[in-house]
Amino acid sequence: PRGKILRMDSTGQPLPSNPHYNISNGIGVADFVFSRGYRNPFGGEWRSSDGALYVVENGTNANDRLSRAERGQNYGWNGNDSSMVIGAIHTWVIPVAPVQMTFIQSSVFGGSGFPMSVLDRAYVTESGPTYATGPQANGKRITSFAINAAGQKLTGPDTLVSYQGTGRSTAAAITAGPDGLYFSDLYRETGSNPAAAGANTLRIRVVAAAAFTTSTSTATVMAMARTGLR
Repeated sequence: PRGKILRMDSTGQPLPSNPHYNISNGIGVADFVFSRGYRNPFGGEWRSSDGALYVVENGTNANDRLSRAERGQNYGWNGNDSSMVIGAIHTWVIPVAPVQMTFIQSSVFGGSGFPMSVLDRAYVTESGPTYATGPQANGKRITSFAINAAGQKLTGPDTLVSYQGTGRSTAAAITAGPDGLYFSDLYRETGSNPAAAGANTLRIRVVAAAAFTTSTSTATVMAMARTGLR
């Protein structure tokens, strides 16, 4: 069953609409397979607007992938990172270790309090180098993607939040909540034990919209900190 997305009902039985379903000789792995050819899928999320499942996965030394899981599709992993471009909506050529993703959408908590202009966007946690300290050029952030109705990328990855501390924290689990976007920082901020308790759940929420503009970049950043996404 490795390298595949399996599909079953609430009792654990394969669905007859799966592409390789054939239980004439008993139930086997193939009966559960929905799509295949993945290297290391970490997480995914359903998008209401097209009823599709979107998936993030890690390559080996390059080419992490974001894709839409299509019934019966083979995403082509053959042991070489070059195959990670098959079926990709986006490929991170320099690895960022995407862990999980979610959509901010009106069907889930009414859009979590986010403005209409950013609804239906995908938000991905990029955990970056394992247990690394301080900011990282690749990872330790949350990025967003605009995706059209056909499952094609319009924009992204655009950074929403990036780590600016000196410790171990990164970004891992993520989900839409009733009042914002919730994520975990995975590791305790300090110390030398990656399994130690002390990680946090954090929230990004929209508190207001800025009612002015300025040409001074520092003032703009400060205004965003006071009245924008927190």
